[in-house]
Amino acid sequence: LTEAARQGRLDRIVGRERELARVTQILCRRQKNNPCLIGEPGVGKTAIAEALAIRVAKGDVPYKLKNKEIYLVDLTGLNAEKTSELRRKCFKSEIKLTVVKNTLLQKAFDASEIDYTPLYDSLKGNTAVMFTNTANVPAKLLKEYAKEGVPSLKAAYAEESFFVGADKLEELVAIKSKNELIADVVALLQSPIKNIVSGLNAGGKIHGLLDAIAERNK
Repeated sequence: LTEAARQGRLDRIVGRERELARVTQILCRRQKNNPCLIGEPGVGKTAIAEALAIRVAKGDVPYKLKNKEIYLVDLTGLNAEKTSELRRKCFKSEIKLTVVKNTLLQKAFDASEIDYTPLYDSLKGNTAVMFTNTANVPAKLLKEYAKEGVPSLKAAYAEESFFVGADKLEELVAIKSKNELIADVVALLQSPIKNIVSGLNAGGKIHGLLDAIAERNK
């Protein structure tokens, strides 16, 4: 539907604002976020879905429905207690965890503008999807379970790159988030200032420090 909307093949929908707002609200929930449209044939269920597709294609949706970082995870062998524990940790880390059918997930990938074919070989067995706004957060969470082996990483799409296989977990952990990059830049900017201040506190002369900085820059 989103692809059809981008190509202008869907008609503009009028008079469904209340239902569309409700569907959008449900999709943005942390839990119980699967809307179900019920009604007789011809009442407009498909029209609501098409209206949502048009908004997604235009980017006229809440940030939670826009492009996300995606992790595919194997939950095979995880009992109910461990699954609940994982869901609580995901909730705390602002990760949306959803168990999916591989066939439906591939159809969703096919409908996307992004070419997700590198992930297709990972769509086997039990699959859960982690959606997040910060690329390395799911990886750090999965690393906590590395010794147990479950849940394990199957593949990921993060920072416009594909990571296939559990051996890519460390690479994902090493990805710097926006806040971490900002902190690194601030630290680099502060470092020369700290050197100057410490030099002055130790009795150094300003012209000597400037000479040293100039020589270093050469």
